Amino acid sequence: MEDGYDVTLEPLLSFSSLGSPIPNLKFDAIALTSATALEFCDIELFSEIPVFTTGKVTAEKASAYGFANIQSAEGGALELADLIKGVYQGRSANILYPSALQTAHDLSRLLKPHNIECINWPVYQAVERKNFSSETLKLLGADKIDLVLLYSHRTAKCFSRLWERQSIATQAPSLLAISQNVKAALPKKLAETCFVADKPNETSMRLRIKDIFLRD
Repeated sequence: MEDGYDVTLEPLLSFSSLGSPIPNLKFDAIALTSATALEFCDIELFSEIPVFTTGKVTAEKASAYGFANIQSAEGGALELADLIKGVYQGRSANILYPSALQTAHDLSRLLKPHNIECINWPVYQAVERKNFSSETLKLLGADKIDLVLLYSHRTAKCFSRLWERQSIATQAPSLLAISQNVKAALPKKLAETCFVADKPNETSMRLRIKDIFLRD
């Protein structure tokens, strides 16, 4: 990690395409809450229209796919909805929303009262891991993990399930969730050791990490 910390990557979800056809409509813009969605659809066919993303990583990936008109909310789905509402300011619009089969927020519901039709297009599904990797299990069991970063409601639930299922004989690790919604997925025992970023974006996560280790 560029901030100088040793990082162990432990993907808790695997992804597969749903092969769902694109809705047969004309769209004014595209909304993205996940960079992963770009990998499972021919979204570059719409590279001439604006793209609204939740965060910087997704915006950078959209740029790599050929999109030029990109705006990032630097937050979560709620901030993304606010960004889109601000751009259209009550004018009608059709927004294409390529997404996972399961999402943490209903973007369509958030935008509908503002004369914006958000058409959800599930293009991939996420499958939870059944076990921690042997390396991660070893580190957790030896209390070698100082902080666990949780970026989604789904990964928080998966981490909790694996933690309880694999009966790791150690105290609960400190956790850092990107939002209160992600923390809400944790059981009480893990929630007690969970910090939350001030804002749901990568910059706030990094600032919170520094704050946590400075206090320690």
